[in-house]
Amino acid sequence: MNKYSFLIFISVLAHSSISYSACNIINGKKHGDCQNVTVNVIDNPKSLVISNGQILSGIVKDVHVLSDGILSFGGICYGDMIVEKGGELTLTGIVNGTITNNGGTVLIGGIAHSVFAKSGITRITGVAKVIYGEGQIEVEAGALINGMLQE
Repeated sequence: MNKYSFLIFISVLAHSSISYSACNIINGKKHGDCQNVTVNVIDNPKSLVISNGQILSGIVKDVHVLSDGILSFGGICYGDMIVEKGGELTLTGIVNGTITNNGGTVLIGGIAHSVFAKSGITRITGVAKVIYGEGQIEVEAGALINGMLQE
């Protein structure tokens, strides 16, 4: 590298500036550089009843999957999810309440606070804080149950 190339390199390096800024959202209020940020605040999320095949994301309150319902859910559920006998739930999102399996098929690949496997098949590959019930419970290697990695 000759003298002039080095000077051009230093000049470009000194004059180029990339700046990063941050936007923090706390309790629905924006703080910092939030010029192009929108906050989705839902005061009253919906309760849903699923009676057919659905792929959903977003924010919901409670979900009830009926016997012929099939739900793939990748959003946030603030309440509970109930799956009836013959229903199916695939969770890749978050449930802050309890998932109750009343005889369906439940696959938890996301995060669930509490899982009540009353009957049916419940398979966990994601995260669950509490699991209980008499149903068939399958916990796969790599799942996180009550903070413990399953092997």
